[in-house]
Amino acid sequence: MQINDNRFRAALLLAVVSATILLAGTASLPLLDRDEPRFARATIEMLERGDWVVPYFNDEYRFDKPPLTYWLMAVGYGVFGFGELGARIHAVVAAVGVTLVIFLFGSRMVGPGRAFTAAFAWATCVQVFLHGRLAVADVPMILAVAVMHWALWELLFESGGRRWQLALWVAAAAGFLAKGPIAIAVPAVTLLTLRLLGGRTSVAWRRLGATWGVPLTLALVGAWGIPALLRTGGEFWDVGIGEHVVRRGVAAFNGRPIVPGYYLVTIVFSLFPWSPNLGQIPVVLRRRWREPRTRFLLGWVLGPFLIFSFYSTQLPHYTLPAIPALLMLLFLEGTDPREFPTPSRRFYWFLHVLVAILLVAVIGYTKWLDVPPQIRGLKVALATLAGALLALQGAAILYARAGSEGRRRLAPAVVLVLAAAVATSMVATGMRPLSAPIRLLPYYARVSPDALHVAMGYTEPSLVFYSDAFWRLNRPPTRAEIASPGLFLYRSAEFGLDRLFAPGADKLRHQAVAACGTVANIANSTVSSNRKTVDERARQAAVPAFVIDSDLPRAVVCGFNFARSTWTELVVFYRESKPPPQDRQ
Repeated sequence: MQINDNRFRAALLLAVVSATILLAGTASLPLLDRDEPRFARATIEMLERGDWVVPYFNDEYRFDKPPLTYWLMAVGYGVFGFGELGARIHAVVAAVGVTLVIFLFGSRMVGPGRAFTAAFAWATCVQVFLHGRLAVADVPMILAVAVMHWALWELLFESGGRRWQLALWVAAAAGFLAKGPIAIAVPAVTLLTLRLLGGRTSVAWRRLGATWGVPLTLALVGAWGIPALLRTGGEFWDVGIGEHVVRRGVAAFNGRPIVPGYYLVTIVFSLFPWSPNLGQIPVVLRRRWREPRTRFLLGWVLGPFLIFSFYSTQLPHYTLPAIPALLMLLFLEGTDPREFPTPSRRFYWFLHVLVAILLVAVIGYTKWLDVPPQIRGLKVALATLAGALLALQGAAILYARAGSEGRRRLAPAVVLVLAAAVATSMVATGMRPLSAPIRLLPYYARVSPDALHVAMGYTEPSLVFYSDAFWRLNRPPTRAEIASPGLFLYRSAEFGLDRLFAPGADKLRHQAVAACGTVANIANSTVSSNRKTVDERARQAAVPAFVIDSDLPRAVVCGFNFARSTWTELVVFYRESKPPPQDRQ
């Protein structure tokens, strides 16, 4: 396809490729980390309350993020229903939107061929492959940041007028409403870098329209923010900014250690299978430093890296806002490794070969490892995921050899992307029945949502989403409460994958899944008839004697806790709710 002459077809192909890889398995993949079910459930509670200003989770305030993600998720639920796809579709659409922005913006800045490569790389890099389908706030914020940079380029270096000013300041408001100040901090660093490193470059700063644009942004944010602050007595600001922005900047989240150079290492993972091209960065900067676009893209890249390198909480996806610019910067000197300088070419092939060996080793190890049937799906999912990453790596290599300009031989690369999508769908399908909250579905159905729900030791937010009920966490039931309808969970054991899949851990593996055999068939809602075994597990979990001695039906449910990457054993007690009375004819 000749990119210069077929931009509409190129954009359509990019959108299809991006949507295909991101939608694969999204509807069947269980909610993974703790933020996904919090966002997903808070949106449901927002809809039930009819309150679009202050979000709640588990019937309590949730001030972690501004409301734009909840609003977008509500649209997804309206179209696809209350499930994983409805919760995640906004992220997929935003990620596809970033793909198109990279291509359309990049076509003006770096040329259609290079822009196509950067957009294709965004759609197929690991961090987008993982994070671009999650029910969280990151990707809508990244889309806003990308639009802001597009508008900045048009205003500062092209003939952009009032419509680009409007796009800049509306995107700034949308970015803030998605994830707070970071959406504005990143382009601010870009402008500062451009100012410091601009040299003799003439920049028309007055063309930004800040005199009316800043008030517009404040008005759009204030239309939600002022009512939210008034209704919560300022608590939304104290927690949302003070706790989740400021405190995370000075104290590491969940006690994580601060690692110098953390993002210089994790970007290799995040950008894979395109990270082998990082060896071209010195070449690009040396040859194209005088070009304004190079300094502009470098400033965009530096923003997230500088901000979060001095931020105590370190997570790999924090550098996602920099990846669109980094990809456009990478491909200014082409993609074909045969044309790279010798050091860059050696780095390219070394990293590709190293990762390929590691992925093949993962597949071989999981095939060799003997595990009990109850956790065999985990090793199959791990091997299939490694296969999907191998397919993406092959697509990147084939694409690179086709060249970044002129006529492209895209078919082999696209076929491998489709293969990765199929593998991803298989991974999601295999992971779903292993999820502990999903394995509890038959027990949620035995108890009405308004009955008492108590969880001890196992306090994952997924419980709230999948049960469609409010939970009391880590506060045990009383004698009086267990006499009423309710569901009571106690975590009795938990094993990490590093222990379950380690060589020589056969005894531990069998111990970890032994109790699961006492539940004959979770999918068909059958319960354990081996009360003695269940009660032994209950005593190990420090369940009060009056609960164990009660007449409550009980069972052991085992499943994977994706939020902690652990295999979890739960002792379940429940008293069924009476069925609602039937209407008399």
